[in-house]
Amino acid sequence: MDKPDIETAADIDRLMAGFYRQRALPDPIIGFYFDALNLDRHLPRISAFWQKQLLGIPGYTGRSFETHLLIHRHTAITGHHFHRWLYLFNQTVDALFAGPRAELAKQRAAAIAH
Repeated sequence: MDKPDIETAADIDRLMAGFYRQRALPDPIIGFYFDALNLDRHLPRISAFWQKQLLGIPGYTGRSFETHLLIHRHTAITGHHFHRWLYLFNQTVDALFAGPRAELAKQRAAAIAH
């Protein structure tokens, strides 16, 4: 059976929940960055960021760079960590979706990681 492309806000919510709950949090390399994260509160914000990136849905008004800079000041985020984040993100996208927006999600994630 073919996988659907990312088409709706609900698709992005599913992607973000799958990424953080099933891959990032339990990961032995980057999971500790998310230990203090309240996912119930934070997932809607992360989803809003990706909805804007992939679907053009307005709503995200945060400053993601500043948030990650604060994390980096507490515990350095290295290239190795970003590589792992990107690997897990791409795995999640590929497990759930296929198509132009799925590819765009991976391209945007690569740009963020770099």
